[in-house]
Amino acid sequence: MEVFYRPELSVQTLLMDANSVQETAENLADYINHLMHADSVLLVRLDNQMRYKEVGSWRSGKGGDTGAEAVMRQWLPQLVESWNTREKLSGEELEAFLKALTPFTVPEGCLTILPICNNIRFVGFAVFGKKSGEGDWTDRELPILRFLLSIIAVTFANKNLYEDYMLHVRSLLIIQLG
Repeated sequence: MEVFYRPELSVQTLLMDANSVQETAENLADYINHLMHADSVLLVRLDNQMRYKEVGSWRSGKGGDTGAEAVMRQWLPQLVESWNTREKLSGEELEAFLKALTPFTVPEGCLTILPICNNIRFVGFAVFGKKSGEGDWTDRELPILRFLLSIIAVTFANKNLYEDYMLHVRSLLIIQLG
């Protein structure tokens, strides 16, 4: 029996709670590109009240923060409402959203938007892009993306719990000292 050690395929880099969402997006893109091909990855983390918290993006050939935060803050209320009511965005709304995402993804490519959920709690969403010539995500690739997002969901939920806990501790200290 042959054993192959592939440290680049360790999911540990996706579980690092200390990472920013930007670092997580870059690590996720690196991981995906060892298994299949992605031209862009955009991750959005929400807090426990489903408000915007943090965004990270990666695009093939581009490095660092892309400035996607303004787009997410603008579109997040509609996306969360769509998620909560289980109603899809209208064709016009979806087209406008995808147009707003273009600078952070793949122009004229295939975009797939997936929720990031921890149990039934919506903790964020991801947008994966491929160039149009590569086609959409296959039935073999989508379960891998969903699996990776389930790992990221745990990290996002842990970050949210920690931040809520620290807020509670601070408020108790203020009450005791005040």
